Amino acid sequence: MKIKWVPIVFLANVVLMHGQLRQKSMHVTADGTTGLILSVGSYTPLKDTVDYLNREYGWRVSYEDPLYSDSQVEDIAVPSWRKNHQGERGFYVPKWAEVKLRISTPSSQKDEQAKIVRELVQQYNQLPREDKFSVYIISDTRVAVAGNIRGVEPMGHARVLPQKLNRNGSEEMHLLTEECGGQMQMRLAVGTVPINALAHATVPARKTVMSCRDALETLTEKAGYNFVYQVMEDITDGLFIVSIIPNRVIIDPAP
Repeated sequence: MKIKWVPIVFLANVVLMHGQLRQKSMHVTADGTTGLILSVGSYTPLKDTVDYLNREYGWRVSYEDPLYSDSQVEDIAVPSWRKNHQGERGFYVPKWAEVKLRISTPSSQKDEQAKIVRELVQQYNQLPREDKFSVYIISDTRVAVAGNIRGVEPMGHARVLPQKLNRNGSEEMHLLTEECGGQMQMRLAVGTVPINALAHATVPARKTVMSCRDALETLTEKAGYNFVYQVMEDITDGLFIVSIIPNRVIIDPAP
């Protein structure tokens, strides 16, 4: 499988050169015989927890960032960079957080994915944080977790129009970034996508108006059974990045 890197992802290398990124951590311990304690240290703790569950259990949980408020972000630019770039915008990320979440131990039972993800999100939403999340059940095997601030989801009300003709996955991705991004608070750019899978995927004609979330989930399924999508905020550049990635693969553009 061929993974496409677009120029925007090289921002990660720039941040590593000029920013002070902390190393995220994930520790999993048993809680009796029926539960697990997930101890997460991360800039995006719920996203990293979802990544762990996808990778460990083969789940298909997609993720959407909220639009973080100013009080939730921090500038991680190193002092030497700030000194040489006075008055310039630094390198912004969500504030670091360390959280503990308990879930029932997955046991490959039918419908447990949705049940455990709901359990996870309910606990997260009880934390003293501005960002909250909702769970959307797409199908028996697919779930989406979407962030919000005071009830507003970046992609929550975005819709795409009907399409009379079939098109390939690459054409659909371009259409979604244009139509959905035009309705969001910040534009939407393509991050990591499987070029070959999208080029050979056929997206059928869309007969009615559809939510961008449903359209993106449909495209993700067309790319392959074991793909999920992620919509992440690039706080520094002021945009959202949408990626379609394998659920069990960690993609890290850093050297």
